[in-house]
Amino acid sequence: KPTPIPTSTCPYPRDKDFVDREVMKDVEARCHSGSRLALAGIGGIGKSQIAIEFTHRVRQASPHTWVFWVDAKDVGSIELSFRKIAKAVKIQGLDEKGADILSLVRDWLADEINGPWVMVIDSADDTSVFTDPVNNNSQAGTPNDRSSPAQLREYLTISQNGSVLITSTNKEAAQTLTGNCAHHIKVEEMNESEALALLKSKLDERIMFTDDEAKQLVKAAEYMPLAISQTAGHISMAYPKFNLAQAIEKLNDPDQDATRFLEKEISESNRDSRRNNSVVKSWHSTFQYIRYKHSSAARLLSLMCLFDRQAIPEVLLAGQYKEERLDRSRVRKSKHTVNHMAPVKDKYSAFRDDWRVLNNLMLIKTSPDGETFHMHRLIQHTTKRWLEINGEMAAWSTKFVSVIMRCFPSKPELDNTALCLFLFPHAQQVTRYRPTEQAAVQRWASLVYNIAQFAHYVGINSTSERLGRIAAECFEATLGQDHEITLQCVSDLGTALNRLRRYAEAEPMFRRIWECRVAVLGPDHDETLQSLYSLRSNLNSQKKWVESDRIANQIIEASERRYGPTHHETQTCLNGLIVGYMMVQRYESAEKLCRRVCRIQKEELGAESTANYQNMQKLAMFLVLQGKATEAERLLLEVLKVWEVKFSPYHSETIQCVNLLGEALTQQGKLEEAAKCCRRVVDIFEDLNGTLKHEALLSLLNLA
Repeated sequence: KPTPIPTSTCPYPRDKDFVDREVMKDVEARCHSGSRLALAGIGGIGKSQIAIEFTHRVRQASPHTWVFWVDAKDVGSIELSFRKIAKAVKIQGLDEKGADILSLVRDWLADEINGPWVMVIDSADDTSVFTDPVNNNSQAGTPNDRSSPAQLREYLTISQNGSVLITSTNKEAAQTLTGNCAHHIKVEEMNESEALALLKSKLDERIMFTDDEAKQLVKAAEYMPLAISQTAGHISMAYPKFNLAQAIEKLNDPDQDATRFLEKEISESNRDSRRNNSVVKSWHSTFQYIRYKHSSAARLLSLMCLFDRQAIPEVLLAGQYKEERLDRSRVRKSKHTVNHMAPVKDKYSAFRDDWRVLNNLMLIKTSPDGETFHMHRLIQHTTKRWLEINGEMAAWSTKFVSVIMRCFPSKPELDNTALCLFLFPHAQQVTRYRPTEQAAVQRWASLVYNIAQFAHYVGINSTSERLGRIAAECFEATLGQDHEITLQCVSDLGTALNRLRRYAEAEPMFRRIWECRVAVLGPDHDETLQSLYSLRSNLNSQKKWVESDRIANQIIEASERRYGPTHHETQTCLNGLIVGYMMVQRYESAEKLCRRVCRIQKEELGAESTANYQNMQKLAMFLVLQGKATEAERLLLEVLKVWEVKFSPYHSETIQCVNLLGEALTQQGKLEEAAKCCRRVVDIFEDLNGTLKHEALLSLLNLA
């Protein structure tokens, strides 16, 4: 028979909208005669599109080169692809009864007389397809002429005439076919310019959008080619009822709206009709494969997707998807390094096996130190959606909450701050998984409140307010509005609102707390007085001076009734009120209270007591702040004489007194005397510690 003219069995036409990517240069450089190269990446990343474009470039550049396409989804698909190759090259004996097609094609590929060829093995995702024995009609031609069944991978010839390009979502399968991970190209998300080019090529010409909207959309689609193509298809078909801004909103929705949107399939000419044309459904197929082949790894993925998607720690995962308890001490140590923990062989070896499955399928990324993991945002949302569809979300969310509940400290303190910070991003996710059972709701609310308290402790006020509001609503529903836990939670919520300068929202909360505590504890109880302090601080922030002063008098009267006017608790109360006045710059009111404290403590402790001189210095400060410099100078000179005897020149009381005296002198125009005071502090600047250097810098400023 005449020698057939080289052709291509690739079933897909060239995509005129193909966007040239950086990875294409790598493929063209490395896919040469005698090579086996694998494109590895998650579904929807564009591996097959790259392979299709590559085959057309090969044919264009070298018409004498054969191009063969093998659909490697399963054994049947491979055998069918080999039969198409056999027909294309007109292999003799093809139509004979019992013909061993795999062996015939293998032998043809190995024969260099047949000329150069390129083979694409597409969708080589399941390792077992290539490693399970092949039930061939005839074993006579199996490799090495052995009697035992051959594996399919043995029919894939290595020849100096040909090159093999593999696409796979499974690094293990790619390794099985290439034999060397160095021959893998990991296909990542597109860069921004590639993603924008793809979006514009897929959008209908009549659609109006800005460059900023296009950039936001490809970012929201995580630069995933299939997700971008899907989104562009939806917009093109529904425009103007559905535009880029609405698509961006859907893709950025944290409550699974993105995955529901991306479940809808949009057909593409260069995508196999048997495949999912939805990135979500494509990944669901991967999850089904994991569940069928590696059920333990599927459980790990089910738990992992409920954490924050970044820096998911191994210590919170190992053993937790197999009904084993988590040792909090291990988590505490893990803020330094997981390697310092005593290994629990069964738990951690099982985890490593499951991690290897997810890592090979590229559903997760691992940090360089191997301790934490990262999930692609759309993969995380898709996994959650998968749990919803399969009715498993409730069970796994309960498991996730229990893991966090056992680990997160009940009260933020200095010695557990590192642990709380380590857990904080993941702990916040529990708000998404409120249980339905009443008893569980209260435990869940306590956990949310603990997390809110930590946010308050480290000054993350917006998070503290959001979590505190959720906890307060739950406590009100389960414990009642007047329960002490509810009141404490509402108080912390009011404080968070104060910090956010949302004073009007916080005021009714503080009023309610005070009224409840008056009714339950009485008007003079410490908790009741603390409630009044909070309410007064809030009113001060709103400049409601009249009511604030009335409450201040209530606090003083209550403290005097309970402790007496000279008791230290009453004095502490007065000093607290003074600080409150100073914070809102009501210096005259602060001065009046300060004079009252001076008088009481002078009578109680004596004129020569340290406390008396400290009060005099504080009074002088309020006088300076009001421009009453003459009296302030007199008081400060008297205090400074005592401090010079009692303390060193480097003591904070001495330096603060000198600073205030310099300001009082400046206000009176006594600049030479003021400069001497300033120089006195500036000259010892280098000898001061960090805290006192601040005071010295004030002196330097005043001197200038």
